[in-house]
Amino acid sequence: SVLKNKEFFKRHADSIYIISGGFTEVVLPTSKLLGLKQSHVIASTIFFDTKGKYKGFDSKNPLSRSGDRKSVV
Repeated sequence: SVLKNKEFFKRHADSIYIISGGFTEVVLPTSKLLGLKQSHVIASTIFFDTKGKYKGFDSKNPLSRSGDRKSVV
């Protein structure tokens, strides 16, 4: 349904944000497809080492935590 409404997203791109517990690297391609601003994507950060292997994630980012709302305050 998101792709079906792609024009809506493009028309309202200035006021649409994506807030996700997913990783930025995964969410950004979808936001670009919809014509949304990269700066309007708020998501978890994943880290890779110099060889491109998974190193971890930003555990300080409230979106990377699971649990109730108290964990993000």
